[in-house]
Amino acid sequence: MKPVPNTLFDVDLEAGILGSILTEPALIASARRYLKDQSLFYRDSHQQVYQAMLELHAAGNLPEALDVARRLRNNESRLTQIDLLDLTREATLVNFESRCLQLYDLFHRRNVQAVALELIRDLETLSTDALQAGHHFRQHLDRMESGLPDRRAKVLTDVARSVLEEMNQQGRHLIRTGIKPFDEALGGYEPGCLYVPAGRPSMGKSAYLCQQIDGIAVQQKIPIGLLLLEGTDTAIMRRLITRYCGYSVEDIRQGRADASLVSQALDIVGQAPLQIDDSPCTLDRLESRITRLVLNGAQIIFVDYMQRIRDYRPRATAMETITAISGTLKDLAKQLQVPIIALSQLSREPDKRSSWEKRPIMSDLRGSGDLEQDADAIFFLFRPEYYNLSQYPDGISTANLTEVHIAKSRDGAIHTGDDAVVLYHRLKYSAYYSSKGEFDNGEPQHVKMAPVNF
Repeated sequence: MKPVPNTLFDVDLEAGILGSILTEPALIASARRYLKDQSLFYRDSHQQVYQAMLELHAAGNLPEALDVARRLRNNESRLTQIDLLDLTREATLVNFESRCLQLYDLFHRRNVQAVALELIRDLETLSTDALQAGHHFRQHLDRMESGLPDRRAKVLTDVARSVLEEMNQQGRHLIRTGIKPFDEALGGYEPGCLYVPAGRPSMGKSAYLCQQIDGIAVQQKIPIGLLLLEGTDTAIMRRLITRYCGYSVEDIRQGRADASLVSQALDIVGQAPLQIDDSPCTLDRLESRITRLVLNGAQIIFVDYMQRIRDYRPRATAMETITAISGTLKDLAKQLQVPIIALSQLSREPDKRSSWEKRPIMSDLRGSGDLEQDADAIFFLFRPEYYNLSQYPDGISTANLTEVHIAKSRDGAIHTGDDAVVLYHRLKYSAYYSSKGEFDNGEPQHVKMAPVNF
């Protein structure tokens, strides 16, 4: 018999699916929708493992690794727990159902090939009537099609019902930041969407990140996952407590801060549901790193920042890398149903322009690739006073002001130029304010901070 081409099986894909189930046994329910029995796996050892999993599931048990190993012994398999451990190293929890469909597709490609080869042999030897052979071939195809998993498209009434349910929720699924002008303009962070805040150095991106963490995790207790690629977890903690103790990061680092106030600030911030992963990240590990944060409870993900994610492909250009990163982040947001906010650098182009033309525009995104297309919203941070633009044309001072230019909003309005969202800031304390009144309300010591109304 002619050997199966290696394009019609993928043992790495099989190992990844089995490893994912061993890592998250509840995935067996999803797997069974597409992979009805062990014959869909090509490698014999993989068939044995999946058979053991199916037997456990049929008995009302989840396929935990120890139980699978025990079942394999009962089935007189030579596979050991070490073999199962090797499979878990191949686990990839993202796009699990899609990968099951890939495996299903490969199985049926092998079946079609086998039937086609049989048809060719029959036709070449003249042992079977041509019409009968063709009918036999069509019967095989019909049986295969009838066994396809149910992947029917949603009918229009289902889509309409989803829209109505979303309206009835009245935005409850949106995550607000507590900065009223920003929330009103953007509408809040929506699960499944990718947001890209961007700016030149010294525009306040780190302060923005801390403001988001404070408003979402510290004050609302919504779990955040932070992939921190710029700086360390210690540095971000120092920034977070400044607003609650009234001392700058430098004061805290140099030991000039009041220890009791710092301790009180640490108590407040330390109770926030915040996971920080500050180890280096490569493109091929991005999915697993973010998925792990979500599996540990994160309801919103921040990435600081995109250009710090390294590409494992040695010849990839900067544009190709950013395109791959933005595409991966967008897919993850949709698959995991969480908002992902990925900070980005801008090119030097704004610095080359004069006066108010220094305000960022979409083309300033550094090596953006498909980023503009992938992102659901893109907004730029801009501090006029940094460029010695001390007042607006109408004479209003720009001191302590940050403009937020919403250059793209898939489901909302654009706010750029003179229509940008204006916030007040105390960058020394990584704090933003909705109004001049809030800004004038004194130093951001925790005893003076009123709870934010969401």
